[in-house]
Amino acid sequence: MGDRGPAPRREAERRRTNDKGTATKLTREQLQELPFEIDFEPDPLDPPGHWDGILVELWEALKTDPARKWMTSADWAATKLMIELTNTQMGAKDKDGNLIGVSGAHQSSLLKHLASIGITEAARLRLGKEITLFPIKPRGTEDGKVIDIRSAREADVQ
Repeated sequence: MGDRGPAPRREAERRRTNDKGTATKLTREQLQELPFEIDFEPDPLDPPGHWDGILVELWEALKTDPARKWMTSADWAATKLMIELTNTQMGAKDKDGNLIGVSGAHQSSLLKHLASIGITEAARLRLGKEITLFPIKPRGTEDGKVIDIRSAREADVQ
């Protein structure tokens, strides 16, 4: 269920919508008026050659994840820092030369960071950002009508 209760339902699955409060929102035009340049579509660099293979896979997966749409250059920098720290811990050894591995606290902070940038479905829904890869048919539509489960099972078991 995560650290803040169960994930919200998708928009099509909700019975009602609650007022989400008043958030400060800046338009693209307002952002362009700031006294510094903003990279609206940051392009992450290739991963460093010293990273462990699984961390390179994570980085490459992030580069093609739909959540990239909302990632800023600071998100990429923070993610690179977290992966670099993880890589360092993966190679850490104790005084006898035995691998220590990544601590539970560090694993938790890495996962929390990934959730904060909306990598998982539940995290995106908590952030109010929805990506529909496989459309859900809302109740009450022709395709969403209730069927008898016995007949459905019998149709599958032939």
